[in-house]
Amino acid sequence: MFNKLTPNLMVESIEEALEFYRDVLGFNVVHTVPGDDSLNFAILNQGNVEMMLQARKSMKEDVPQVAEQSGSPTLILYVDVNGIEDFHARIRDSVDVVVPMRKTFYGMNEFYIRDPFGFFFGFAEKADS
Repeated sequence: MFNKLTPNLMVESIEEALEFYRDVLGFNVVHTVPGDDSLNFAILNQGNVEMMLQARKSMKEDVPQVAEQSGSPTLILYVDVNGIEDFHARIRDSVDVVVPMRKTFYGMNEFYIRDPFGFFFGFAEKADS
């Protein structure tokens, strides 16, 4: 059956995306694929979390049916983290926080951000009782 889920986010510029995901959120760049004048693709990881970034130009060549989608993204990536308070304090002034840090009825401390490309991330850690 299923082995793994790795999101592939379509972005306008891999270089710009790396500035955010690497420099702000702390992802490691595992691999990049160059294009003619800029990067086409990147694989990132942070702990057990992996994701891919693909430039729209590259996506149009690779999977045009996907690249031609219009409208706002509706994807929310919900990420289980350790040390959410420290992580939140480190990035909160550098990101668009759309849901402030909160303790939920389902027992999580969490907050949500919107990245510069319109994707949403929920970061969560099990709350102490």
